[in-house]
Amino acid sequence: MSDLSNIGVSVIVPTWNRAGLLEEMLRSVHEDRQRYDGPSEVIVVDSSEGEQREKIERSCRLHDAVYLAGDQSVRRKRNLGCAHAHHDLLLFLDSDVTVEPGTIAGHAEKYLEGSHIGAVQG
Repeated sequence: MSDLSNIGVSVIVPTWNRAGLLEEMLRSVHEDRQRYDGPSEVIVVDSSEGEQREKIERSCRLHDAVYLAGDQSVRRKRNLGCAHAHHDLLLFLDSDVTVEPGTIAGHAEKYLEGSHIGAVQG
């Protein structure tokens, strides 16, 4: 594995009314962040209300994720997450997935392969 200690990754997750699924996703990302050598952050942009919002905010606190309130547009949620990101390397995830160990490192490693890479999809 290449030296990733200086490559920061911002994980951006738009969501709406998926507290249970998001909890599982945040747990898997939190575990993967523990394996990653570089700096990382998770930004959740949510448009839920009421109990769903409360559960999502609680999950964010539990799994060291930033919570931002956004509107219904997924595109604008992603853009809001980008605007708050502290790292240049962005990893967009949907709230209904879980990540395999090494996902963040694998994403970052692709960018070390050459300056010609502008995006990675998988």
